[in-house]
Amino acid sequence: MKIHAITEVDMTADEVNTIINDMLSNAPSGCVDQTACNYNPNALTDDGSCFYVYEGCSCDSDDSDTDGICDEVDDCPNIYNPYQHDHDGDGFGDACDDTDDDNDGLIDCWDYWYSDGIILSSEEIMALIQSGACEDFALGEIQSPLPTSIDLLSVYPNPFNPSSLIAFSLNTPQIINIDIYDINGQKIIDLTDQFYNKGVHKIEWVPDFSISSGLYLVSLNTLNSKLSHKILYLK
Repeated sequence: MKIHAITEVDMTADEVNTIINDMLSNAPSGCVDQTACNYNPNALTDDGSCFYVYEGCSCDSDDSDTDGICDEVDDCPNIYNPYQHDHDGDGFGDACDDTDDDNDGLIDCWDYWYSDGIILSSEEIMALIQSGACEDFALGEIQSPLPTSIDLLSVYPNPFNPSSLIAFSLNTPQIINIDIYDINGQKIIDLTDQFYNKGVHKIEWVPDFSISSGLYLVSLNTLNSKLSHKILYLK
């Protein structure tokens, strides 16, 4: 009977690494995270395929609109909407079935009005308005009757101290800029420069301690018009 002796074989580091890599490449792969819906207990290496569900959903939930939110908790299960909200509490998803929640005759503009992470430029917002797809920038503020023109209605009281209320009306939603100038034409303050919905609006001017008594000019500017009104501040 012959006995074969076991001899040691010297291997280089590269050879050892090659064997290890071969073993790993042939090992079963899959999702190795036990908290994932597709956890594979037989997997030895992670192939990056793990997926998870939205809070409140089960792993076998459907996601009809593929927005990453299961139908169980999706306000708009058949309409893609990654921003799930009901800000006015009327029971309707703001981005799907809520088209005029305040009954003011305007189409709700949820993607601008609500802080859902969507940032639109002024040009994009104006394009939405002109297309008729988005009109209402003041949800919940019912204004009736609606103005038929742009007007700087009043500055009251005048003369004033310590503050005055500036009222203006808009017949279309748009960007409004209101500035205060002194009698030399020097701008004192930029009161507002933002979107306003159609209707009547009021903005208060409270001069700071550096503003001296005197005559000032309230200037209202839109893309297509410019209106002004004199106002007297008395300390």
